Amino acid sequence: MGKDQIRFDIDSELKLLFQLKCLETGEKMTPVLQHLIEQWVREEVRYDAVRKFLQLLSEGQRPSNSLIVEVASHLKLSTEKLLDLCDRSLSDQ
Repeated sequence: MGKDQIRFDIDSELKLLFQLKCLETGEKMTPVLQHLIEQWVREEVRYDAVRKFLQLLSEGQRPSNSLIVEVASHLKLSTEKLLDLCDRSLSDQ
């Protein structure tokens, strides 16, 4: 199995974890998070900070403000939207 296939399998598994977590809590996945995950899985983004951000959220931990700013900047998303996403994700637990 090639590196790209392994990476895709890992990324797909991470997306599935988020979807299951949303089903578990009865919450819909926010559009911002959906976009971020889909962008990552389609291999448009190859960035360790994004992976760390998603992993922390999936584990119920809040990413640091500096990580949130870095991810928002890299993905050209609003820092405020990502901060809000993190706060809502953690308050739902």
